Amino acid sequence: MTTILAAVDASAAAQPVLDTATALGRTLRMPVVAFHVRQDGAEVERQLTERAGIELRLATGTPAEAIVAALDHAEVALAVLGARGHPAGRRPAGSTALAVATSAAKPVVVVPPEPRDPPPAGLHRVLVPLDGTADTSRAVEQTMGWFAGSGVEIVSLHVFDATTVPRFWDRPEHDHGAWTREFLARNAPAAGIRLQVRSGWPSDRVLEVASAEGADMIALGWGRRLAPDRAAVVREVLTRTPVPLILLPRPA
Repeated sequence: MTTILAAVDASAAAQPVLDTATALGRTLRMPVVAFHVRQDGAEVERQLTERAGIELRLATGTPAEAIVAALDHAEVALAVLGARGHPAGRRPAGSTALAVATSAAKPVVVVPPEPRDPPPAGLHRVLVPLDGTADTSRAVEQTMGWFAGSGVEIVSLHVFDATTVPRFWDRPEHDHGAWTREFLARNAPAAGIRLQVRSGWPSDRVLEVASAEGADMIALGWGRRLAPDRAAVVREVLTRTPVPLILLPRPA
């Protein structure tokens, strides 16, 4: 059976991670397994998982390597882990979260240390920004299918900049609806997806629309590289988001 792996540690991040994984499990109808890597004698409080009725699996070793290895198991669909142990921790995320996100070939949900409470019955709305490239569309395709098949409202977002906005966009005679339908057919073929269009700096627009739409989660396709000249949108959203961010690796 396909499962969700909730990677928990002995920090305050454990509860938000479990809450997010539980809401996601209810949404996608997948069981949740808590995963804890023992380190330096610190152990997660078993009461957290017992109250949630979630199985706790223990491992040893380096946390990031152990989590990535657990993700490699065929029955694990995705992992949920905390961005950092406390609000004042490293930005955009701690070393374990970054190591897992950049190494894992499966989706990774990164939970901010003080997230908005997830809906107890499951997620209602997910924001999926799309840049119009084939790689990003392939990266988000499976997960968008999961959400769409579970009754979650998917709001897509495309952000124009000065070099990509169509020349005809400000002409009232042009059928913007036709452009929207073509964009969704090419990039997000799942039924019922609603498209928002903005212009400006992408990370600002992503966070702005996520807030305005009341999104429970943001989904971003990415190339798993966080070098200074790469993944600016992922870096900014990770730093500033008040809701979990699911990172969807682009095909190699």
